[in-house]
Amino acid sequence: MIRAVLPRSQWFRAALAISNTQGCLVQATGGNGALTSAVMLDHWLRELSFGGAFPIPYKTEGFEICLTPGAKMYCWTHLPLTEIPLRVYLENGGAPLAVVADRGKIVEQSEFLVFGWPERMQAIPVGLLLLSRVKTALRSGKSVVFLADEYMGAPLSEMPVRLAGRLSVPLIFQWAELLPNGTIQVTYRYAPYPYSRTEEEIAANLRFLREAKENTLGALGFQMARAEQAEHAA
Repeated sequence: MIRAVLPRSQWFRAALAISNTQGCLVQATGGNGALTSAVMLDHWLRELSFGGAFPIPYKTEGFEICLTPGAKMYCWTHLPLTEIPLRVYLENGGAPLAVVADRGKIVEQSEFLVFGWPERMQAIPVGLLLLSRVKTALRSGKSVVFLADEYMGAPLSEMPVRLAGRLSVPLIFQWAELLPNGTIQVTYRYAPYPYSRTEEEIAANLRFLREAKENTLGALGFQMARAEQAEHAA
């Protein structure tokens, strides 16, 4: 109905308004309104994207590092708006890259849908051939997006951090935050130790990811998986 009635320029604002309304309804019945709003905004943006391109208001910080030559490993965790940096990347002239994705996120057999953008990205499905396909892409000079957990609140995986270090490609963290005025702040920055050369550097990079993840989920009132809590305690 939104796609049929509203102009594309209003799709993002409509998605934001509806997701906030859903959050308020959940909050009124004793549920987690903040988490509901955040998750439903992602849902609405994805559904609207099947109708084609539409503008998303954002501002960026650090995008210039994405335009430097050579393959890179882009990494973050499963959090609300995690996919928005992909849109910003393409809209600002980033080179083609591949996205490690669960099969439920893959469309047309091998493509990854980008929020509000006509182009899609190459998808690398999670499975037995995941590592070999990621290595092939990076060694050929193609950047890869690889999240460091399987789903929101899941334990962190060291795989993308270690793989970037093993192949000597820089590790870039990218994330998005919804500002109070409805604009999305998208940030790109090198990991504390971009080349993850030692166990200490790997640990520091993972610690940065873990703390950012805990802060975001904590603000949303999300309870981490017990396995993740045990890992952090250890």
